[in-house]
Amino acid sequence: MSIRVVARALGTVEEAQRQDFMAIVRAGGEVSDASLGRNTREAERLVFARQGGSLVGVAALKNPQPHHRATIKQKAGVAVEVMDFPFELGYIFVLPCARRGGLATKLCRSALRAANGRGVFATARTDNVGIHRILRRLRFQKVGIPFSST
Repeated sequence: MSIRVVARALGTVEEAQRQDFMAIVRAGGEVSDASLGRNTREAERLVFARQGGSLVGVAALKNPQPHHRATIKQKAGVAVEVMDFPFELGYIFVLPCARRGGLATKLCRSALRAANGRGVFATARTDNVGIHRILRRLRFQKVGIPFSST
């Protein structure tokens, strides 16, 4: 069965779709609920991958909050200024049953198209080899000092 990837623009995501998106992100176990709700409501794009009727993966082109930018500057020593990097690629998660077929890369590319050439940054766990490989493939550059995050 084929997988269909669909990107939804800010303001076009129905509440049920947003809730499904957040459920998949929560399955990854790396995001706090406090920021997830706000960030999904304010995202430039939410990207959904469906296989049949089931949601199997997601990604987002986020409009990061000022306090998130400040944390990155303080902890990583890198300024991600709004003028240079208006967006953040994140919430990338593919269910284990749909992995190893390039779906995460497709999700990321779909999210990045919405940036229209404007700057995008991403943060990732240092031990997440897969996402680091994808980010390199998408021409992201590793900068800054690794830091612990909750």
